[in-house]
Amino acid sequence: MVEPYLILTRHKGEGQISTRIDDIEKSRQSMIIQSTYQIHVLMESFKERLGLEEFSSLLYEAGYRSGKESAILTYNYLNNNESDFWDFWIKAVEETGGGWFKVLNLDLDDEKKKAKLRIKNSFLTRHLKKSNNPSCWYISGYFNGTLEAVWGADLVTREKKCESMGDPYCEFHTEGY
Repeated sequence: MVEPYLILTRHKGEGQISTRIDDIEKSRQSMIIQSTYQIHVLMESFKERLGLEEFSSLLYEAGYRSGKESAILTYNYLNNNESDFWDFWIKAVEETGGGWFKVLNLDLDDEKKKAKLRIKNSFLTRHLKKSNNPSCWYISGYFNGTLEAVWGADLVTREKKCESMGDPYCEFHTEGY
C-alpha cells in the first residue's frame, strides 16, 4: 500500500495538517491525482499552445500563489516557528512526502533575505527531454511564494541550474528587490 503523504487543507477558514486520506474527504476539497508523466504531457501541450514565455510565466504565478497560501496555512499552524516550518516544508515536498523532489541543500539568510535551494529528481524534469532553458518554473514560483509568506518581504526566485539542461541538480536563488 502507498503511504499517504501530508495534505494541507482549508476547512471553513481553519488550517489543518493531515496525514489521513479520510481528511481529504472531510475537507471537501476537490483533488486530482496524476502521475508525473501525465503532468508532463499536459504541460507540454500548454507550452506548445502558449509559447515558452507565456507558459513559464503562468506556471511561475501558479506556483507563487500555491506556495504563498500553503506557507501561510502551515506557518500559522506551527505557531509562526520558522525552524519547525522549514523542517515540515522539506518533509512535505520531498519524495517521501508529496513526491515533488529530493532536497539536497537549503541555505536561508533571513537577515539578507536571500535563499538557495538545491534539489534533485524534480517532478517537473523527470520526463523532459534535454532543454536549453530551466524548466522548473512552478517550483521557482512556489519557493518564492513560500519565502515571501514566511519572511514578509518582496522577493524574486530564479532557477540557475536545471536537470533538464543536463545539470546534476536544479538550483534556485532567491533575493529581495
